Amino acid sequence: MADKLILRLLAGVTTVIYLVYYLWDRKIIADERENLIDLKAADLQQWTSTAGLVLTTAAYLYSPQLDAIYPIMVFALTSAYAHMLGKAYYRRTM
Repeated sequence: MADKLILRLLAGVTTVIYLVYYLWDRKIIADERENLIDLKAADLQQWTSTAGLVLTTAAYLYSPQLDAIYPIMVFALTSAYAHMLGKAYYRRTM
C-alpha cells in the first residue's frame, strides 16, 4: 500500500514539475533554433520512451505477477523527464 502512495506522490510531483516547466518554456521565443531543439528533444523522448517500453515489457513478461502500474509509471516518467532534460541539454549544447 505504501508503494502505491509513493507512486501517486511521484506522479503528482512530476505533474507539478512539468506544469512549471511548460509555463516557463512557453515564454521562450520560438525561432528556427528553438524549433530544432524541440524536434531533437522530441526525437530523444521517442527513443527513450521506446527503450523504456521495451525494457518494462520484457520485465513484465519475465515476471507476470508484477503490478502493471510499475511499467506504466516507468513509461510515463521516462517520457516526461526525457523531454524536459532533452530540451535543457540541446539548449545548452546548440
